[in-house]
Amino acid sequence: MKIIAHRCGTDQYPGLTLEAALHSLRLGADVIEMDLRYTRDLRPVICHDRDKQALYPGAQGLEEMLRGVRGPILLHVKEGGEKMPALLRLLREHDRENDVIPGVTSVEDVQQVKRFNPAMQALAFLPSLESAQEFVSHGADFIRLWEHWATEDAIRRAQALGKPVWIMARGLRGAGYTSRKNLLLWQRLGVGGVLVNDVERTISILKETQP
Repeated sequence: MKIIAHRCGTDQYPGLTLEAALHSLRLGADVIEMDLRYTRDLRPVICHDRDKQALYPGAQGLEEMLRGVRGPILLHVKEGGEKMPALLRLLREHDRENDVIPGVTSVEDVQQVKRFNPAMQALAFLPSLESAQEFVSHGADFIRLWEHWATEDAIRRAQALGKPVWIMARGLRGAGYTSRKNLLLWQRLGVGGVLVNDVERTISILKETQP
């Protein structure tokens, strides 16, 4: 099961920073997840919240992160639609079409990714469980489930669509956190990846079942 460092991981450094991303990779994370928004002048920045105060002048620009993180990135595209083509061109300019996975929230954005480059992978941030089939039929390569959706039956049904299932941990401590019990269950069920904040703890738990 792949370890995806949610918001670049928060084991030691503030989330969504280059320092956090590099730390998570050193710990053994397989993929670095970060959120993408745009400033008023359409500069792509790594930022989770829509609040304009969060888009402060010192926010990490996408280009800075692409230069600094030389490993697989899951890019949660918070603002797609008409802004998608510019994002895709930027990934091409930086030769990152093969190791950056746009995570999108609409079927239309999946289609934009596939029209731009059919070989480029896209993850479906599903708006609902029922939408999984539609996303897959339009080319989504991965399916993301929220933890509270991820019953054993729901995981099996999603896996039956033939695409890897990734789960967004969201336990009592909030997004990015879950229990040891759930991690081991998802591992047993063949879940393809889990988005977590605490990379080191997660890797330690999953190693418990290794011979």
